[in-house]
Amino acid sequence: MTNKELFIQAFLEADAIKMEKYQNKDDFHHEFSKSFEKKMNKLIAKNNRISLYTRRKISKALIAATIAIIVLFTGLMSVSASREKIIEFVENILSQYTQIELSEDSPETPDTIETAYTISNIPEGFTLKQYELEEIIAYAIWQNENGEEIVFRQVILNSELSIDNENYYEKYKLNGYDAYIYGDDLDAFMSWTDGKYWFSLHTPIRYKDDLIEMAENISIKNQ
Repeated sequence: MTNKELFIQAFLEADAIKMEKYQNKDDFHHEFSKSFEKKMNKLIAKNNRISLYTRRKISKALIAATIAIIVLFTGLMSVSASREKIIEFVENILSQYTQIELSEDSPETPDTIETAYTISNIPEGFTLKQYELEEIIAYAIWQNENGEEIVFRQVILNSELSIDNENYYEKYKLNGYDAYIYGDDLDAFMSWTDGKYWFSLHTPIRYKDDLIEMAENISIKNQ
């Protein structure tokens, strides 16, 4: 089946889901393909996994529409079928936040933290206060004598990332992927990926200009 045909099929199935509540189930004869059902179940399961900042629920209709968009852009990119799959993300930009998640067409990524990372160039005066390593998330907190904190998080890539875009918000390329810098008058944040994990930094606003340098200098943490 061509990309165009896949797009048409996904669009029709999305519309069918949207209209389902207006129809008597006995009169609803549309049957979803096994492939489509498998994709839907995978996306629904993914939505219930840990989110980096906040958990958002996606309706089945939106999921189907997202699949349609992914298929459309895959066709526009004219990527060879024989080429290895690459990591891709889907962005859903809303009024107060941007929601980012792994495309269901992307290759498999680690389900657990297989390699833990840390920040190599923490500003002077900060000492490690807390470090936790769990199955799907790791985080470290550094604190200075004034009580200011720098927080570094690492989570599996199969997690939903929500970014506050109400105040300042900008993109930066890191490791070949979009990195996101955002925050308010008090705090600065940066979120990025290496293609295997999501990383995030949270610092006092005065370290905003140091976020990129810190992100570029993460290293494997010695256990």
